[in-house]
Amino acid sequence: MKTITNIEYYNQEKIKDTDFLWKFVSLDKFLSTIINQKLYFTRLDRFEDCLEGANPNLLLLNLLKKNILNTNAFKEIQQIHGIDLFPSKTDELIEKLKEIQLFNFANCWFISSKNVESTAMWNLYSSKNSVALNISYKNFIESIKKYNLKSRIVEKLTLGPIDYIDFQNPEEIANQKNNNWYNPFIKDKSFSHENEFRLVAEIEKYEINPIKYKEGISKYYQDEFHKKTSQIYGLDICFEEFINYNFEVVFHPKSEDWFKNDVNCLLSKLDIPFKTRDSNLKLK
Repeated sequence: MKTITNIEYYNQEKIKDTDFLWKFVSLDKFLSTIINQKLYFTRLDRFEDCLEGANPNLLLLNLLKKNILNTNAFKEIQQIHGIDLFPSKTDELIEKLKEIQLFNFANCWFISSKNVESTAMWNLYSSKNSVALNISYKNFIESIKKYNLKSRIVEKLTLGPIDYIDFQNPEEIANQKNNNWYNPFIKDKSFSHENEFRLVAEIEKYEINPIKYKEGISKYYQDEFHKKTSQIYGLDICFEEFINYNFEVVFHPKSEDWFKNDVNCLLSKLDIPFKTRDSNLKLK
């Protein structure tokens, strides 16, 4: 494990010290976090949004192609022949995006300006008898600056809130800070309900060796085995002095008493001083 020294902050003007960060998690992820004192980061191409980390130039090209191909003239041609526009530039930008996604990983939080819970986030990312980790943004950043973060392979860590823009609006896309930058902090407005703050970990590039098929074993099995063993799909970042982060554990609105008691007992046995409380929501 090595200490991560290259830490940058993005979009800091869009989040206040008084804002709160929420992470809604299942029980297994919560246990892994508190027992191992680490956060898990998912590779960008494993998220639902296939444009994670997109370059604004790619977004503009996609929009231009869509608008041209939707004209009546091109619609008639497409009924007879398959057609594409700017294929070489499209391939260049998409291949670069795939490369960016392979070597960048994210851990995501929900931003609440008044420390208000989100029913949508509870429903999307947790279930009955699960929890959320809750912390003020100020405390979170101060703790990161005070205590070391460690990883075996992370070269750079960037933290900041997401910019939500309209991917169908060329002016909004063109107004991005740097059109040549593949940006893991821009997403389409259709995801704005997530109000996301994220940590993005970048690792050093590594070679993915081509598969060499062997006789007597199905290609399907070899393909699946090669995918699992030749690539990195997720990684952990360990938090030194994790128990000194002022996290609060909030129980799911539908959590039962036995579950709350078990979580409190576990925290006590692990000497983790996080406060716990019930959700402020009441759900049927």
